[in-house]
Amino acid sequence: MSNVPSDTYKADIAELERLSSLTERESVRSHIDDLLSKLRKQLDRAQEVEKEQELKAIERKRLEAKAQNIYITTGYGWDQSDLSVMLYLNIKDADTLREDQYKLDVQSQSIELNVYNHNGANYNFKISKLAKEVVPDKSRVKLKKAQIVIFLRKSEQGKSWPELRYKSTRDVYNELVRAEDKGETPAVPNAGQTDDIQAKMKEMFQNSDPETRKMMEQTFKQAQSMKDGKFDPLAAMAGMGMGGMGLPGMGGMMGGDILGGHGDHSHGPNCSHQH
Repeated sequence: MSNVPSDTYKADIAELERLSSLTERESVRSHIDDLLSKLRKQLDRAQEVEKEQELKAIERKRLEAKAQNIYITTGYGWDQSDLSVMLYLNIKDADTLREDQYKLDVQSQSIELNVYNHNGANYNFKISKLAKEVVPDKSRVKLKKAQIVIFLRKSEQGKSWPELRYKSTRDVYNELVRAEDKGETPAVPNAGQTDDIQAKMKEMFQNSDPETRKMMEQTFKQAQSMKDGKFDPLAAMAGMGMGGMGLPGMGGMMGGDILGGHGDHSHGPNCSHQH
């Protein structure tokens, strides 16, 4: 049966009743009356369907209101290929989900999955900023027995992601602080991570005013000059390449080219700097 809204039938019936009142031919009125009889029956069925749908919607909302809200922030896995990034969310009986029970929202650098009223729970998984960009309309979901797999198509195919989530300079610093507090040895970044960190620090420095640049130089110099052997996050970041601001790591980023000045170098006959 077609899903024609009851309001459509009502409008058609009203128009036919108007025409029936205008016609003077009995045969025409008879045809109109036959059509009106059919439309009234269809209207009754449409109203019954709409009532059932309304009751189901009320029951669904009631169940959703009672359901436990579960926010997936840990316990999930991820992997990648040259083409895609795959996310693995452990949800029991995921293969029984109907299409109207889950919604995947993928933007160029963010993702959110909502699962509604599944085994008495609503699930939410969200990453506000991915490490790299993806192609939203090429992303998809696969439902398995006890797992939801999300496939995110990479914008830059063939390039490996160093992380799943985007990490700002502050994020890296906070990780190092937590590692120090726990007495742990921080993970050594790979080449891709180091390049990203250097780029972030360079951008931060370039966009800072002279006073902030000077403060950043002093901060990193103090961190590197510690001699008690204690691990310091700032010094560690400098060792990754973030301390290249006039210090070893990025070739005199702060004291050199970016400031328009120059770091420690010999002054040849072609040096244009004023001393």
